[in-house]
Amino acid sequence: MIQHTDIMNCSIPYDLPEAPVSAFDSVAHFVDVQLAAVIEMLREEMGHMLDACCKVTPPGQHARLQYLGTSLNRCNIVADGGRGMAVMELMPLPQRFPVDSRSPWSRFMLLAQCGAPGKKSNRLKDVGLVFCEKMNQRDGLMLRAPERVLKELQSCMMQSDSTCFWKLQGFNRMVMDPLAVLQKLRSAPPTELCHALFFGEIPGGSESDVDLCQRLDCWVAANPCVPMMFNRQQCRALALEALTAAGPVVVQGPPGTGKSHLIAHALLPQIIQRGGRALVLCNSNAALDSIAEKVLDPGEFISNGGYVSAESRCLRVGFEKRVSKKVLQAGWFRQDNDITEVSSGRKSVVFTTLYNSIAKNYDFAKANFDTLIIDEAGQVEDWKLFIVLQTITSLKKVILVGDHKQLQPYVSDGVRVKGYGRSTMERLVAGNDRAGNAGIDFIMLEEQHRMPPSVRNIVSRVFYNNKLKDGPNILAKSRRATSAKAIVAFDLSFGGTKFKPLERSLENLDEATISKLIYDHLLQASSFYTVRDICVLSPYNRHKNRLRTMLAGIPETDWAKWENLNPDVVMDSSMDDQTAAVRNIDTVDKFQGSEREVVIINTVSGCLENNERACDPHFINVAMSRCKSLLVLVGRLTELGNGGGSWQRIMTFLREAQVQAPHGANAEDVLIRQCGSMEEAKVDVEACLHSVFLPGSMTADGPDAKRSKVSGKHR
Repeated sequence: MIQHTDIMNCSIPYDLPEAPVSAFDSVAHFVDVQLAAVIEMLREEMGHMLDACCKVTPPGQHARLQYLGTSLNRCNIVADGGRGMAVMELMPLPQRFPVDSRSPWSRFMLLAQCGAPGKKSNRLKDVGLVFCEKMNQRDGLMLRAPERVLKELQSCMMQSDSTCFWKLQGFNRMVMDPLAVLQKLRSAPPTELCHALFFGEIPGGSESDVDLCQRLDCWVAANPCVPMMFNRQQCRALALEALTAAGPVVVQGPPGTGKSHLIAHALLPQIIQRGGRALVLCNSNAALDSIAEKVLDPGEFISNGGYVSAESRCLRVGFEKRVSKKVLQAGWFRQDNDITEVSSGRKSVVFTTLYNSIAKNYDFAKANFDTLIIDEAGQVEDWKLFIVLQTITSLKKVILVGDHKQLQPYVSDGVRVKGYGRSTMERLVAGNDRAGNAGIDFIMLEEQHRMPPSVRNIVSRVFYNNKLKDGPNILAKSRRATSAKAIVAFDLSFGGTKFKPLERSLENLDEATISKLIYDHLLQASSFYTVRDICVLSPYNRHKNRLRTMLAGIPETDWAKWENLNPDVVMDSSMDDQTAAVRNIDTVDKFQGSEREVVIINTVSGCLENNERACDPHFINVAMSRCKSLLVLVGRLTELGNGGGSWQRIMTFLREAQVQAPHGANAEDVLIRQCGSMEEAKVDVEACLHSVFLPGSMTADGPDAKRSKVSGKHR
């Protein structure tokens, strides 16, 4: 990887093979293809960085570290293991390091550049890529790279009046460690599960949906306690799992349909009752503990005689500081991946992150797990799932719970063009065509319990073939009299978007300004909302940072500090208002799996030739489906819709709703405001204050009206 990402080779075209449509030829083929894709992503990012970071004082200083002059107390190079690698130790820390927070540069790859000595030019010399091993006040800056690169860097720093380090966002230890494991598996024969999912034929499904449903419903009828606790599709998902002795089980869970509820209260008890052992994995600690906390809260199930809780059979391992308080208080946590209680039979379920299971796979290989459960499986890369299935050889079944219609695994644009960026779940489901070639059997959950009916209606029609239905809680809520709107769209015909080459990202000041007006009105005029109830989502990091400055009062110089905000910390009453506000202003990618009462979406659509991200149906689906009470759209929505795709259908449905509400819903539920100038937008926001954010329009199951309001300095 170091060889391919050497700066000297950056301009050489890289021959990335097309991603296989369904299966790979061999383990070696699989590993080589996955490594090639990651290398090409890094090369793409490095190329963009080299183009953008060529001056000593470019805009966006928060994105770089800088040494001015040669005032170094220590600049040592120590050889590392005879592989041509070495470590450089630098003291003191570079300028602009936020001393009051954990370094947002640690464990990232950095591009090192130096100013030309003795010249007045503001151009920078590219030195090479270095990996930031450590960065803190005690140890200074510790860099790892090929020895020749560090020696050149040392020489430059001793002569130059300026040295800069730029962070490559897409390449850090969370990627490097799993890739190192993947490389070691290149010559290993595939396990049965790996063969089925990656190298063999995709498992065949039933001849028709009717045939599948009849088979599953027979199992449900033979287990009469199941329908008393779960809805029809959840019962069928349980039946599919029970009837699958080995191989993949796929459960598609659209937004708000209770995927974590299904895992916690249905799948885990079923596995435990038959004497199985399950490993539950998620990408993030927050998502993982969301499931764990549901296990700890049986709710209405506690009164059902047929329900068996998994609470007494669970363990939680990983990094203790990232585990929720509720899980810690339950006594589940074990230090250092100590899961001997599973091996001895006293426990049956282990919760941990996908990264931990890969980096410490030898710990989990000893416990003889037979079932693997992956939550948010639509976001999990093929190669990460492959590592787990290949290293924990006792596994017989993998349950993929997620939604391939929501966010996909991240890959760069150039790599996605080659067919990469699809999850294993998407590959398995993609061949499902009941009219012809029968794909793998899978169940889609259809009853949603989050969105207002008008929002559900659009999400269902655009992304799920109109299959989503409202759960009893949503139906009961919608029957109550209310004058509040559920969807408000500010359709702009003005406002420009600025592209920032350094960050390869966009921002739109007009959309941010309108969002601030809406945000402030919601906080000031309603006694129901606090900053914990309102999230503002953007397709782009740059615009997200601009929103944080305008809505939460974060100085631009502190953007890097707030980028390092731990997303796994629970946003409870102990969190201060400003931190809570910043946590709720983010990119859509950070909010999959979350929900808020109010969701404000900025499309950042003033530069229509660069709107691929804003028009990505996966992004749109996730963004629109986070809200529980109110959805606000801000952007050049009609112009986005003129390009076809999801926005065109959404705008068509919104206009229809104002004329004739679907399924008997209240036509006043949807409001579109056409804004030709900022002055018009300000007037429309004021007007909406009385018809949309009307005090008293919230129902009894809305946010707690007694919570304290955020202070003015944090808005």
